[in-house]
Amino acid sequence: MITREVLDKRGIYWENRIKTFMTEKVPDDPIIFAGDSLTERFPLQKYFNESYINRGIGGDHADGLVERKELMGLEKNPKAILVMAGINDLLFNYQRDQIPANIEKFLKYVLEKTPNCTIYVQSICPVSEKQQTTTPAEIQSVNAELKALAAKLGAKYLDIYQHLADEKGHIKSEYTVDGVHLSSAAYDIWAELVKQIMA
Repeated sequence: MITREVLDKRGIYWENRIKTFMTEKVPDDPIIFAGDSLTERFPLQKYFNESYINRGIGGDHADGLVERKELMGLEKNPKAILVMAGINDLLFNYQRDQIPANIEKFLKYVLEKTPNCTIYVQSICPVSEKQQTTTPAEIQSVNAELKALAAKLGAKYLDIYQHLADEKGHIKSEYTVDGVHLSSAAYDIWAELVKQIMA
């Protein structure tokens, strides 16, 4: 399980979310969303049924998925897992060149535990021009690597970026509440994309 060292490194918010995951009842054959705050804030029950499970943690990084891989609900034989991670790595200059590699480690574990689970690698979302620590070009470059990773693993790739970005590659103002986190209008779009692939 997760060591005290890892919990201390990740911080109290991460640890509290982990405690929630440890006590939360997961239904059989769930559809799991794994990621950071964009996932955590996704009101899944507004759009989907109770089989959709949220495993998002605000502030998490791509390697955080690896460190909490045993708490994804994989023992319940998920139908699908949708992964989005990496924006915090870029915004906070944290292992930014390791995003695809860390996501690959996580997904290989998922495939090992649940080989029949359909995996969706979701693109990193655009951010506003005010975010100076990354650029549309960098996000699109990482997304290209994630798309290639999905193909390599036999997973599917869901490009959310293109639906939220303006002509310069920044997030459209109506799709964000603070330049990074998504508005309800953006979640409407994301949910519709998920409904289309799950149909």
